[in-house]
Amino acid sequence: MFVKEMGMKNSRVVSVLVGLGTFLGMFHAGYRVSAQAAREGVWLEVNNLRCVMTNYGVLGQNVQKISHGVLWDTAPDYSFLLGSGIWVGAGIMNGGELRRRVFMTYDPLSASSWAQPSTNVTTTLVSNNATGVAHFNDADLEQYDGSASQRAAQGFPLGLSIQQIVWLQQLTAPLQNTILSRYVVKNVHPERTLQDAVVAFVVDPDVGLASNPQVAAMDDSVKILIRGTTAVAKVLSTANPTGPFISVATIHEGGGTPTITLFDAQTMPSENAARYEAITTGQLQESTERGDVFFALAGPSRDVIPGDSIIVNVVLLLSEVDSPENDARLLDLVDYIKGQVTSVSTESSPTTTQIYPNPTCGSDYIVVGSPMASGRLQLCDVHGVVRTVPQDVSGRIYIGDLSTGVYWITSSNGLRGRFVVTR
Repeated sequence: MFVKEMGMKNSRVVSVLVGLGTFLGMFHAGYRVSAQAAREGVWLEVNNLRCVMTNYGVLGQNVQKISHGVLWDTAPDYSFLLGSGIWVGAGIMNGGELRRRVFMTYDPLSASSWAQPSTNVTTTLVSNNATGVAHFNDADLEQYDGSASQRAAQGFPLGLSIQQIVWLQQLTAPLQNTILSRYVVKNVHPERTLQDAVVAFVVDPDVGLASNPQVAAMDDSVKILIRGTTAVAKVLSTANPTGPFISVATIHEGGGTPTITLFDAQTMPSENAARYEAITTGQLQESTERGDVFFALAGPSRDVIPGDSIIVNVVLLLSEVDSPENDARLLDLVDYIKGQVTSVSTESSPTTTQIYPNPTCGSDYIVVGSPMASGRLQLCDVHGVVRTVPQDVSGRIYIGDLSTGVYWITSSNGLRGRFVVTR
């Protein structure tokens, strides 16, 4: 049984970083859509940590029991996550007007997902069950809340193909007690641009005793840590404020500090425009009040033309003790991961093509690695407008005249890479 089929309301239950190259390489190796599969979830597991992922966009929920889906051996009596997923918001032309629409792979109120699997996650598990790959889309209107005809009249589906890679970190790794999730959200509509598109990671935490998760989910508080453009949301139990706890951070391709918007069952937006506004106008919020909290971490918005993608990396970190030293460690880890996951590879070849720095973080130069640098390079923005930039024989390119945004580099030897300019 799966959440959607059961029709149940969410009752508030719920190594060294060499391996990260493998994690990122899986995306660039070219997992593609296959025949539609049945909805299902599976436990990923390493020697200290277990987490449920599904092939339809729900992460951290035991979908068979409608309960918490992250188990940590360091604190075996506690549960940490009721469920999570992404919301994709965009403006589309509908009825002759530009209207805001939001597609959800996880709704905290109903524990449902609007996504359908494109491939079976149990056939793509790798690396001793520590890593999972799923590919899903927004094409099946029967999965949506409300009637299919109503959603079709609203302009759904948006035309999304989404790939998710989840990777659990071993106890002996520098990123121990960490879950990484990477989302690649692609516009596969043949002709429609998603205007001011934004991707938000929506989390329904459940920090408390696993023996009574219904109460645990009603006992959360959120503290925000900020350093530069890095923001981390710490979810603590008000009944046990010293820990253990789970923290969440997102790394968005456009750079900048993500917004963090808190919701509860009473303030949760219920329709398109309100949902879009919530994830695009949110602020960095925190709450020390006891309650049933869930929240969204959103990045910058931009137009996504057909064939283009938005990439979001999510970091879930488990910690034993709440302390200033641990706060500094959390920010250090997210900064380190940010430096790793923002390198870019080619879409047309499994050969890694690296562009540094990426995001540029104010730099006036980028360096294009081999083998892309061996060809003649052309740079264009996301609208396909070619930009002329100076290039030297070492592969270094001057980008000081480019404004903040996403750009593509195409080499005459057939390789392509993307980088983000941040000012």
